[in-house]
Amino acid sequence: MAHDLPGSFVLHLARLVTELGGSESDLFQGLPVRAEELVDPSMTVPVPTAVAIAERARAITGERGIGIYQGLKTYGPEHGYLGFAAMSAATLREAIETLCTYSPVRSTAFAFSLETRGSRAALVVAERADFGSARDVVMLSLLIGLWHTTVVSLGRERPDTVIELMLPEPDYYHRFRDRKPQVRFGCPIHQLVFDASLLDLSLPTADPVSFRLARDECERMLRSISERSRLVDQVARLALRAEGGSRTLKEVAEVLGVSPRTLRRHLTGHGTSFAAVRDDERRRRSTILLGSGLSIGAVATRLGYATPGNFIRAYRKWTGKTPAAD
Repeated sequence: MAHDLPGSFVLHLARLVTELGGSESDLFQGLPVRAEELVDPSMTVPVPTAVAIAERARAITGERGIGIYQGLKTYGPEHGYLGFAAMSAATLREAIETLCTYSPVRSTAFAFSLETRGSRAALVVAERADFGSARDVVMLSLLIGLWHTTVVSLGRERPDTVIELMLPEPDYYHRFRDRKPQVRFGCPIHQLVFDASLLDLSLPTADPVSFRLARDECERMLRSISERSRLVDQVARLALRAEGGSRTLKEVAEVLGVSPRTLRRHLTGHGTSFAAVRDDERRRRSTILLGSGLSIGAVATRLGYATPGNFIRAYRKWTGKTPAAD
């Protein structure tokens, strides 16, 4: 399954690059992302593209700890209905439970759970995507962003709150060690650990009417994602032939027992297209095939590209690099 990150992740990177004296046009050059699209709360960016942008942001600014700065700028409303639902919840517990339930409406790259252990509570984060060389940027940004939103912005900051990450400590972190929040590296899991007594305190931003409206919209979006996933999974499995090459929309529709027009309409109704689904599946399989030692030409053929050059151009669009660079 191909995973995306919220467009706000890339939007903040773009703003940080500009603040640090870099060029936004350099950040996005050659990539299928436009800055003006990222202000839409529903916008998402494929993980490989987001990783390429994160690494490019580091190169442009020279700031390897850019994920820390990014997390400190995170705020709930930028996450659309999910952010509004969490911020208008009655208690911190309800806000976190809302995040755990409805996080797929923003990204399927993570799974969240709330655990209580005596006097301590933890918001646990599981990775579902490979963030490669930008893993520290993504995870520091996410966990510090959660700390900033749930603990500081909501008036619940405590000195014993700590972020624990599975990552080894980055070589640049010594510059941030004396700043809040406290971060520990090399831990068994990713989590935000805090005093469990905070869970049932009222939030200053609580609003039952806003919470109900935002939660209901999150529920509708979650149902839509579930329905989309079933159809998209079927189309993705059929879009590429097991023996190599790809199928057309007409061929996939025949296998599914519907007309091409009906299949196209259903995919459009779920916010995608046959070409986009096939492209996502090609991207996913390309990583597996390249890792198996096949030549670029052989991978291009297996994925249904007419020439290796077409595959190389597509791969550069997905990741910002050539297959040979990986």
